[in-house]
Order: sequence, then C-alpha cells, then structure tokens
Amino acid sequence: MSAVDDALAKVDDTAFAIDMSNLVFARHEAVGFMALTEAEQTVYCLDALEREVNNGGFDQFFFNSSGDTAMETVTALERLGANQTAGLVRRAVGVFPGGRPSADRDAREPDGGELWSQLTDAFYEYRDNLTALERAYVQAHRGEFRDAP
Repeated sequence: MSAVDDALAKVDDTAFAIDMSNLVFARHEAVGFMALTEAEQTVYCLDALEREVNNGGFDQFFFNSSGDTAMETVTALERLGANQTAGLVRRAVGVFPGGRPSADRDAREPDGGELWSQLTDAFYEYRDNLTALERAYVQAHRGEFRDAP
C-alpha cells in the first residue's frame, strides 16, 4: 500500500491531513518544489498556507518560505475548489508591487497591515472545508503522488 493510500484510509480528517503533509513535505525536501507533481504541489501549497496562517497569520505566511509559492497557492486552492480561500490569498498578495510577491524570500518585505489582519480573521472562519476538498482532490489524483525517496 502506498503512503497516499495509507493517508486516504484514515477516517480522522486530522490524521489524513497530517499524513498528506508528511508525504508532500518529505518529497519537497528530497526533490524541491518544481520537481513535485501538480497534485503534490497542490497539497504542499495548501498545507504550507494552513501551517503558516494558523500559526501567525498572513504576516507569517509571507515572511517565511511559504510566501515563495504564494501565486502557486492561489492556483492550488482553485484546483481544490477552495474559491473563498483562494480569494483571501489573492487579496493578500495584492499588497505587493504588481500584485505579485517576490519568489525570493529575502527580497520580499511583507507588510499587509490591517488588511492582512482582516484576511487572517476571515481565513480562520474556514468557509471552505479545506480538509474535505483536499481528500476529494487526493482521491481523484491518487496516482500522481509519489512516496518520499
């Protein structure tokens, strides 16, 4: 049984999400973001967003390496069908010049002020059921996930 099948077999949503996080972060560590499959990138972006925003808001998301893939995160959320959350991230990236944060963490100067605070509060409402959307996406794309090397 593959790691993705093991994750999907978990009935508990938190256990499922943790298993998927462990899988894609191990793959990312081994091969880098660009070598991940589209499905792996999607789950990686979702997990990075949730980790950072839940831990320190959009300020932390953009300050840390998760902000390197901010634009990919919008696309990932749209792939999942998490349109409310995608809209929040799209608004959050809008504070950067040209509406695009630098993919280089050292060149990015996050300061979304009150807007990011409001968007963080809206994120916490979880208007999209992100875990349910992730599970459905992973199920539909299960063949696109690789076990960590």
